[in-house]
Amino acid sequence: MRIGYDLDGVLALWTPQDKQDFRGIKRKSDGERQFYANLLPNKSPILKDCGVIITSRPQRLYKTTIKWLKEHKIKHKGLYCVGNAKLSDSLKNRIGDKFAETEWGFSQAGCKAHKIHQLKLNVFVEDRGDVVVALTLMCPEVNIVHYKEE
Repeated sequence: MRIGYDLDGVLALWTPQDKQDFRGIKRKSDGERQFYANLLPNKSPILKDCGVIITSRPQRLYKTTIKWLKEHKIKHKGLYCVGNAKLSDSLKNRIGDKFAETEWGFSQAGCKAHKIHQLKLNVFVEDRGDVVVALTLMCPEVNIVHYKEE
């Protein structure tokens, strides 16, 4: 079974204070890298040995994220920083114009869906409810699990 995990909000805690702090950070800055480097890990032991990780973090944060995973001893089978880029034509065809032409076509759900299909995942764990709904529509053959921090 091929399992994928979101990072922020699943493997890394993403508190209401983190959300507020994030809004004030300038993108492509040292402050952005520092913010992600300082996030706390989820302490759930089930999340310490993961499948692949698909995050909406931009590619420029790949090294920062790899370092964070090592520091917190989170094992994984690959890290994919997919950002929020435009959907590929093949995925547009797969999910249909109805969804490809909406904001989802340019959202983190669209980018994650593309990678989920590429990796042929069976299960994907995501914390954001809106992304769960979008992924369920875009990846009907994949079990999308809505993870909620207790």
